[in-house]
Amino acid sequence: MKQLLAIDRTEAFLFAPLQGETAAEILTGSLAPLQGTQGLLLIENYQSTERKLFCGTRALLRAFWLSGGLWRVPGIFSFLPSLPSSKHRHHYPLRIPMRPGPDERFLP
Repeated sequence: MKQLLAIDRTEAFLFAPLQGETAAEILTGSLAPLQGTQGLLLIENYQSTERKLFCGTRALLRAFWLSGGLWRVPGIFSFLPSLPSSKHRHHYPLRIPMRPGPDERFLP
């Protein structure tokens, strides 16, 4: 997370603990096991109905891509096909009704 805070100059990313209220609302149904994840989860388009969830290394690479500038170079790897060895190494398209969130970057 420290890396993301350092590269996020426009403060575009919001942060929430995986054991918090925000994660409990978003990670439901088949995504519920991800609440116990120790790694990084990135939810792209958080305040949209077209959310995408990225896990682990793919989440970090996607964050690099979204940060822009020279960070897009390593971020290109977020577009490579996932390795079949892990069921959480791909993005999950989510169709969840929009939940208005607070303006702060750190969510409950």
